[in-house]
Amino acid sequence: MTETGYAKGTCQNCGGHLEFPAAGIGLTADCPHCGNQTILSSRPLDPAAPTGNSPAQPKRKFPVLLVSVILILISAAAGAALYWFKKEGSHPPVTTRAILSIPTNSEIPKKLSPAPEAADLFSAGQVMLQKTEGSTLIYAVGTVRNNSSRQRFGVKIELNLLDAQDDKIGTASDYRAILEPHQDWQFRALLTPSKVAKAVVMKIEEQK
Repeated sequence: MTETGYAKGTCQNCGGHLEFPAAGIGLTADCPHCGNQTILSSRPLDPAAPTGNSPAQPKRKFPVLLVSVILILISAAAGAALYWFKKEGSHPPVTTRAILSIPTNSEIPKKLSPAPEAADLFSAGQVMLQKTEGSTLIYAVGTVRNNSSRQRFGVKIELNLLDAQDDKIGTASDYRAILEPHQDWQFRALLTPSKVAKAVVMKIEEQK
């Protein structure tokens, strides 16, 4: 059995992101974001499209900053000595020289690495099949929860579609641009195979 291709598009009413089986192009469906009906139209997804990597952050030049602070302190000390010399005439106070040591690379505290994220960033409840009233369209609906303590961007859920004999006959998916910490997302994935008896979660991931 072969899997149905997918396409991306936007809602004609709210501009929200839509992802649906390519076989659904030209059909009218309810937007999972605003609830209004929109015509599904788009170009096929390119599964081989590379994912960009964030540019490397420049390293902080901690020693240079420390040397600058030392020079400022020395300049301040010299200015104070000149002030006292002018104030006391020919009897300037005896001053002591402060010896500042520049720490070696081994003495400079290293930046702590962030704690690893928990393996279970997302969790999903039971997936149900829901038929739209007055339409032949069927959706797989359920809840995805962000278990982490920070925002997640580009969250995508993918479902395996099974027939009455539990044989895989296709896939479906839905997408959420931003999922807040510890927030639930009510996903709604459009189904096109007519013999779908059950939908199960295949994976939930953050698109980076």
